[in-house]
Amino acid sequence: MSTIDSEGGTRARSARARRQVNLNFGGGSGLLRLLLDAAALTGRSPTRITREVLEDYLALWLAARVREQRVIAEARESLAALTKR
Repeated sequence: MSTIDSEGGTRARSARARRQVNLNFGGGSGLLRLLLDAAALTGRSPTRITREVLEDYLALWLAARVREQRVIAEARESLAALTKR
């Protein structure tokens, strides 16, 4: 069972998100890249990026990765179907 953290999210969900960021962005330096990407997209200084902006950016990035993986899986299935003919 997850406990609620001080900002209303669950610790388990936060931990999963951190693990995903570490996997996809390569750890600490990856988090810096995430911050710099969010700053560039919002036109803000990296020092002015809030946690909420980072969380929103991460959610959008993860959604894009899920869609990307889905498209790749569909393409593989299509290719497999074509090669079976």
